[in-house]
Amino acid sequence: MGTDRRARRAVPAALVLALLLGVAACGGGSTDGTTAAAAGAGADVTLPSEGPPRSGGTLRYALASESDGWNPTVNRWAGDGTEVGLTIFDPLAAYDAEGMAVPYLAEAFVPNADFTEWTIRLRPGVRFHNGQPLDAGAVIRAIEGHQQSPLTRNAIAPVSGVSAPDPLTVVVTMREPWSSFPVVLTGQAGAVPAPAQLDDPDSSRHPIGTGPFRFVSWTPDKELVVERNPDYWRRDEAGQPLPYLDRIVFRPITDDSQRVNALETGDVDMTWTSAATSVKRLRDLAGQGRIQLVEQHGQTEVSFVMLNLAAPPFDNLHARRAIATATDARSWVDVIAEGVTQPAYTLFRPGSRWYSDIRLPAFDLESARAEVAAYQEATGQPLSFTLSVGATSTARQQGEFLKAAWEQVGMRVDIKQVEASTYILDGVLGNYQAILWAQFGSPDPDYEQVWWLSETSAPVGSISLNFPRHEDPATDAALTRARSTQDVDERKAAYDEVQRRFAEDIPYVWLDYSQPVIGASTSVRGITNGPLPDGQASWPMGGPGSFSMVTRLTQTWLTG
Repeated sequence: MGTDRRARRAVPAALVLALLLGVAACGGGSTDGTTAAAAGAGADVTLPSEGPPRSGGTLRYALASESDGWNPTVNRWAGDGTEVGLTIFDPLAAYDAEGMAVPYLAEAFVPNADFTEWTIRLRPGVRFHNGQPLDAGAVIRAIEGHQQSPLTRNAIAPVSGVSAPDPLTVVVTMREPWSSFPVVLTGQAGAVPAPAQLDDPDSSRHPIGTGPFRFVSWTPDKELVVERNPDYWRRDEAGQPLPYLDRIVFRPITDDSQRVNALETGDVDMTWTSAATSVKRLRDLAGQGRIQLVEQHGQTEVSFVMLNLAAPPFDNLHARRAIATATDARSWVDVIAEGVTQPAYTLFRPGSRWYSDIRLPAFDLESARAEVAAYQEATGQPLSFTLSVGATSTARQQGEFLKAAWEQVGMRVDIKQVEASTYILDGVLGNYQAILWAQFGSPDPDYEQVWWLSETSAPVGSISLNFPRHEDPATDAALTRARSTQDVDERKAAYDEVQRRFAEDIPYVWLDYSQPVIGASTSVRGITNGPLPDGQASWPMGGPGSFSMVTRLTQTWLTG
């Protein structure tokens, strides 16, 4: 790896903690013989609609976590926050069925020739819940709010300026080419709050959007209620006003098994999970005809061991190659993930348009022993390190599994259990040698670039969005190429190079691709995303903010 560093952007602690609330410690990854459509996912079990959508009713949705507020420029949404947020706010962009970011609240996105300027044209006649019209000034307020926010400013760091040539047109200028700019507008950074909300000193508790539902009430850690927006701008293909539901009640239930129990007993109508035991239980219930089940078939978060390349022993390539060749992702899936997930050998999941079979060094115990010996010869030290895992019994089991695998080839491994309150910060500050991690669930990898650039790396003890401190000019050059074109083949070639550099430098040792599922009662219809405003099909599940379980509830309805 090169040693030259590009000028680094300041990275506030609040941003890091917010963007990573969705990061979890592991699940479980061979792609051999697996078809793209079925990679790791089971069959969906859903009921036919049997007639046109019915308006009315209350949907009860169980979330896995609570959020700290509903101002998209200052609060931490993570996956569950994005699920709620997209009922109150419309995103400027959304993913189509091919995983490409296209207009949603915006009517059009038009770049200049070199992608250093984007023109956003807004839909006429759209109003916020308080009656204020959506106009260019509101979008500018939102973008400037992100630019000033310690939470979200790095998400739009290439943006240098924003202007409004007319009330329905916004021009965004960039410091550098950004061919896939609409990708960042599919999630929290693309949600447009009313100026009146941004002016409110208590803006986090009084959300005002243009979305299909209006905010009613929020009792943290108990429930959040939204109701139908009677003036919503969208109609379905038959001309029926959206949304269909009268009301949604969101309930945070942090324990996976309790959420499954609540769905089974009828206390809630809809929930999600990616925990192996809970996924298996929901599959059983669906097989019995007691619930419906939809599984994520696209890119999902990948679980991995993250290595700190800025500190011993993993500043040495022999140590990293020893870990990679001593780790059997297939066994991880069979033992730890109960066979639910798919082994991971590279960044992108089979079935993703970005997938390439560029793998880490293969599992081979003899090669691992040779790398351990090479490390000892080069350093005069045994290959000894600490693996950080979460402070749960499941995380301990995961750590013990890896410890046993690595110690059989001559490594010395200690396990350190870390409380959730400091786990992410340890990763950000580099207070680890090896750590279990999970990330990278976006349908378009542009959303992930901030985590991979050398300029977002910082020394151990400093806040770094490039968590493994992998500083590599070849990776940077590939990421720059990816943002310089809209040609899918050229972008894929650039991301192939990123995967190749990861396979050679080994900042991550892949384990498995998570398998999020949504469970719903037999009365729910429209479980996944309905058509986009122009009528074309949506990406069915996941995407906004890199969270692979989020769906828009705009076209969800109840049979009775």
